[in-house]
Amino acid sequence: MNRFRKAVAVASLILTSTLASGLVASGAHAEAAPHPETTYRFADPKDFLCAGNWEHPVAYVNFQRSHNGVLMWALKLTGVSIQNLGGPVATVTMSTAAVNDVAINPPYGPHTENGSYYNFHGSMKDYQVFGGARSTIQTGDKLTLQWLIKGVNNTIANRYITCKIPAPGTGL
Repeated sequence: MNRFRKAVAVASLILTSTLASGLVASGAHAEAAPHPETTYRFADPKDFLCAGNWEHPVAYVNFQRSHNGVLMWALKLTGVSIQNLGGPVATVTMSTAAVNDVAINPPYGPHTENGSYYNFHGSMKDYQVFGGARSTIQTGDKLTLQWLIKGVNNTIANRYITCKIPAPGTGL
């Protein structure tokens, strides 16, 4: 199993972050965490499309796909994230990305901004497979994006989404 697939396999089971310490949220119930880190298990939207709003205790992500096929996203930190990251300033980067379970060069570099009002945003249409050819996202492709969020107090949080590329013009 290559490094990326192993990381995604682990991440798809449990998302661990240092946010909202003391709770383990799983579906509709929460219980005391056995350690200071917090484990979130969350469900994807029913249609699994990279479209509309995806809510999570770490960050909200909004997806849109333009009529010419560009997939756009905006990641907005939650108030809980900002508090636990030590303040509004955070650095967000995309640590891993994949199309149809094949690792690609992540389409988002590090940005340091005030997360109280800044949407960390990006887009993609074309991508490059690690060590391979360039390609273009297609309707129905499976996309995995994982963001790493670092606070001023060196607290780290993680947000990932696996979804299907929707038809052009979706979410506008």
